Amino acid sequence: MSTPHADVDDRLARVKLSSVIEPRDLRVTGLVSELGAGKVLDYLEAAGEVENHWGFTIGHELAHIDPGKVLK
Repeated sequence: MSTPHADVDDRLARVKLSSVIEPRDLRVTGLVSELGAGKVLDYLEAAGEVENHWGFTIGHELAHIDPGKVLK
């Protein structure tokens, strides 16, 4: 059973991801289904520091997203 805090963290991670990921990007949506939004978000944010990684551009975009502002 998940905790309310975990649910909020998952929702915020999903908001942040959905701000930069196309809905049909199966690389990311498949990973979210398998691993959860928080783990994928952490992975892609870290990828923003590795220039030759497929998630480099996504990671850079994620660095500028505030999910709280998106929800307002």
